[in-house]
Amino acid sequence: MLPGMQLQLGMQLGMQLQLGMQLGMLPGMQLQLRMLPEVQLQLGMLPEVQLRLRMLPEVQLRLRMLPGMQLQLRMLPGMQLQLRMLPGMQLQLRMLPGMQLQLGMLPGMQLQLRMLPEVQLRLGMLPEVQLRLGMLPEVQLRLGMLPGMQLQLGMLPEVQLQLGMQLGMQLQLGMLPGMQLKQGMLPGMRLRLGQPVVPQCGAQGG
Repeated sequence: MLPGMQLQLGMQLGMQLQLGMQLGMLPGMQLQLRMLPEVQLQLGMLPEVQLRLRMLPEVQLRLRMLPGMQLQLRMLPGMQLQLRMLPGMQLQLRMLPGMQLQLGMLPGMQLQLRMLPEVQLRLGMLPEVQLRLGMLPEVQLRLGMLPGMQLQLGMLPEVQLQLGMQLGMQLQLGMLPGMQLKQGMLPGMRLRLGQPVVPQCGAQGG
């Protein structure tokens, strides 16, 4: 951290805090962590940890977390976030324009994102991941997902969605006028949109 920064930790009984995290932050930034009792925090973190971060622009955050953790982030423009998370984790993000998010997640994870315009989202995730996105116009979403994943999207106009998905995936989209959908899907996949979609039975790729 740079000069003028404040770090505030509010913890309850039986907690051990070990900062094994790397943060590149600008002056005048405030970091607030609120966690539950009997939790060990390494960032890498252990189960049953609730983390809340409020940060200013041009902040780079790298977190490695273990199962059972809940993460809530509110970030301003120009921020870059990189997360590596294990199964059973819940992630909630609220981001402003110009933000970039990169996530690598394992099975059983739940992701909830609410983002403003001009946000780029790139996700690489493993099976059994539930993804829910509510996004504003001019958002570009690129997803690479494995079998058994469920995707639910509610998006506003002028949103471009590019999906590359494998077997056993279910896709549910609620989209408004002016949206473009580009999909590459394998057999056994289901696509559900806000308006009826005619299934293509017996289609052969090639």
